Amino acid sequence: MNNRNILNEALRDEVLEVVAQKTGIPIESILSRSKKHEILTARQIASYILARVYNLPLKTVGHCVGGYDHATVLNSIMIIEDYIFLKNRYEYEIIEEILGHFTNKKALILSA
Repeated sequence: MNNRNILNEALRDEVLEVVAQKTGIPIESILSRSKKHEILTARQIASYILARVYNLPLKTVGHCVGGYDHATVLNSIMIIEDYIFLKNRYEYEIIEEILGHFTNKKALILSA
């Protein structure tokens, strides 16, 4: 296993842990094939953060969130961007809270 894979796994684990904590959805459920709205939204949020905050390739993101293909990940990103743009009630609030966690952390790392 190379350093990039180790880094991707560490990012995935952290993102999944934070998303699970903030949404109340267990990591096992996020990684499942469930299409239940709450679980699907948590998976989409994790995909969005891995792709947009950490700039991981869509194929890698798909692998990190349960083995989904790049098209599914792209669709997830577009859905989360719609939630952000429309400021959709619950989804917007939880996305902003989770994004705040990672963008603040990323800013601290970059300023060090």
